[in-house]
Amino acid sequence: MRARLVGVAFAVTAMVALAFVVPLMILVRDLAADRELSAAERDAGAVARLVAVVGSDSIDELVGPVLSADGEFNDRPLTIVIVGGDTVGAPLDPGEDLATAAAGTTFRQSVNGGEAIYIPVLGPEGETVVVRALAEEEAMRAGVARVWWTLAGLATVLVVLAVVVADRLGRSMVRPVDDLAATADRMGSGDLDARVDIAGPPEIRRVGTAFNRLAAQIGALLQLERETAADLSHRLRTPLTGARLNADALPDSDRKDQLVAQLDDIERVVDYVIDEIRRPDRQARGAVTDIDRVVAERVAFWEPLAADEGRTLDTGINRSRALVGTPEADLAAALDALIGNVFAHTEPGTGLAVSVHRSNGPYVDVVVEDAGDGFPPDLSVADRGRSGTDSTGLGLDIARRTAVAAGGDLLLGTGSLGGAQITMRLLLVGGR
Repeated sequence: MRARLVGVAFAVTAMVALAFVVPLMILVRDLAADRELSAAERDAGAVARLVAVVGSDSIDELVGPVLSADGEFNDRPLTIVIVGGDTVGAPLDPGEDLATAAAGTTFRQSVNGGEAIYIPVLGPEGETVVVRALAEEEAMRAGVARVWWTLAGLATVLVVLAVVVADRLGRSMVRPVDDLAATADRMGSGDLDARVDIAGPPEIRRVGTAFNRLAAQIGALLQLERETAADLSHRLRTPLTGARLNADALPDSDRKDQLVAQLDDIERVVDYVIDEIRRPDRQARGAVTDIDRVVAERVAFWEPLAADEGRTLDTGINRSRALVGTPEADLAAALDALIGNVFAHTEPGTGLAVSVHRSNGPYVDVVVEDAGDGFPPDLSVADRGRSGTDSTGLGLDIARRTAVAAGGDLLLGTGSLGGAQITMRLLLVGGR
């Protein structure tokens, strides 16, 4: 905006300056030429009146002394020509035509060195004498260049002043907009306390006021959301405590151990949710997780349930210690969501596989696939809360957000088992 204002001011001022300066330059040139021609006509007329009084016979005696040794009158070349006779004063070019003046007509014409003024005079005895005065080209241009440079300088100063004023005006308008953009960037980076200093023109002041009001509302809504989620998560502790007491009262068995482990995992997730809600800036902590270890732990967690439902659970982990930039709890929650989807949306006995392998470039892929019916044809991973079935559809979104936060993405397709395949692509820490 600032550059455009300066550009517009420069263009408009330059056009106005040219519209006035160019005609003024032409006018100055013409006035200087007319001034010199008028002076030449005046000098020629003065000598012509003198010639008319003294006659051609006394020109040498009475008029000749008026001219300088170079044939100049008032520092101007002047020639007296007696038609058919002698010439007094400045010399003439051999080819110069005096026929029009000899016929009794006053005129002027361009000659070598400037403009010549011809005034015919009829002497006392009927003879014709032509008085020729030269308006020299240099004299016709005298002072013109200086005036032109002065006009050009004034025009330049006018344009520069207009540009400076436009730049100041643009800066006063753009600075509040830049502050608004910077504040919006800070808010987008997670600084919910960022506010705009209200300044600038009335329109920008209204935008700044509306932005501050919006920022305050967003902060209040997020705070309410965090408090509500934390309260709901905290309320889960009561039924979890009751379930744990009931589980502890059961006789010792593998089923009891499995149930206690599952309750421990639920309690861990609830604690993690409360912790994350109270510390919303998750990416600033720079967490690094060994993806192979987390995948192995989550597969081991789901293996007993897979065995109970008669499912084959194949694993493929390269044990290469691939490190990704995401919290361990986030990665575990994403894997639980993907594996849990298989158990929720396929029939018991349907096989599944979980594998980890390097992708093209600096990525590692976690692939979860099953031998079920696959995804609905119109399912998009970008549609939060939509699954194509009667579920909430948030599992895929949890995995997608985890992948995106780690510099990757979530891909849907058909796997080697014939059913759905979900690839969670994560960026390796350090790109390797």
